[in-house]
Amino acid sequence: MTIASGVALLTMAGALVLLGRWGRRNANRVPPWLSSRERERRSRTMRRGARACYVVAAVLTVAGLGTLIPVGY
Repeated sequence: MTIASGVALLTMAGALVLLGRWGRRNANRVPPWLSSRERERRSRTMRRGARACYVVAAVLTVAGLGTLIPVGY
């Protein structure tokens, strides 16, 4: 792997963290005309998606740092 690959992975991880943060902060902003049950379901879905973004971002961060930090030195 090259340095460019590590930087690309870290950049993608950063974008996913921002997307997850946006999703978590706006999880309660669902349309008011929906039923309360549907609003709660959509809110849970957005929070779950945000959590998934954080998990994938963590994996990409580990992979990106793994390409940048030499092993065995």
